[in-house]
Amino acid sequence: MLRSLVFVVFATIAFAQEGALTSSEARTLLAVGITESEIATVGVRLGGFAAATLDELDLLATAGASPALLERFPVAEDPLKTLKALAERSETWKTPRNDVLLVPKGWRGVDIPVGEGAYAYRIAPTSAADARVGVDPVLFVFIQEKSAIPAEGIAAVAERLEGVFARRLTASECPTRGIASGRLPWRGREVPLRRVETTTPKGTGTIAVAFDLLPDGRAVGIGYSAPESLRVACERHLEDLARSFAPVKGR
Repeated sequence: MLRSLVFVVFATIAFAQEGALTSSEARTLLAVGITESEIATVGVRLGGFAAATLDELDLLATAGASPALLERFPVAEDPLKTLKALAERSETWKTPRNDVLLVPKGWRGVDIPVGEGAYAYRIAPTSAADARVGVDPVLFVFIQEKSAIPAEGIAAVAERLEGVFARRLTASECPTRGIASGRLPWRGREVPLRRVETTTPKGTGTIAVAFDLLPDGRAVGIGYSAPESLRVACERHLEDLARSFAPVKGR
């Protein structure tokens, strides 16, 4: 019992900096004689089990993992199929500041100067030049250079931005209410996607935003505004936009 407790604490500290347990780490633990139950405990303490490709799961099975342990790892998308589908629905846009973003085909980006070391981009169909909140589909990107925001402060920033959206919409006489947050795959992990629902003369719409810190110190916010009929499509476009930013380096 003491050995198991010491192992769990040690492994949690060793892997905690990088998030969910990977199949490679599970193979290493199996190789040194750690039981599957102890590996499962570490995975739970780290927040879950990272997605693994079919080839990686085959290697884990070869290392002696049982079907029960294999099932704990979500199956990752096939990279070739993912790239093909992405190319079919997206194109690249090189911004005035040389950022390269993945945008939906047929959509165009507009540079929005913000000042004070920050800038933003609005990305919308050519038919939605006005980009009315909750009425027209639109993606947006906000980037703050040399951000002083600590990693643990990202959630608080997202909450404040949600409040800003709500206040501005209320000021424009658009009733709003917070709705359930989602999760956005971004840079190799999932981050909260905060949503606000608004009612316009055209019907119900949604605004959503997610925040992250890049390794170079920039704070990045990405999000969308869409009518209810296009919400699901815009969330998919947002996932593609998030791919524009480099993923977290693996261990």
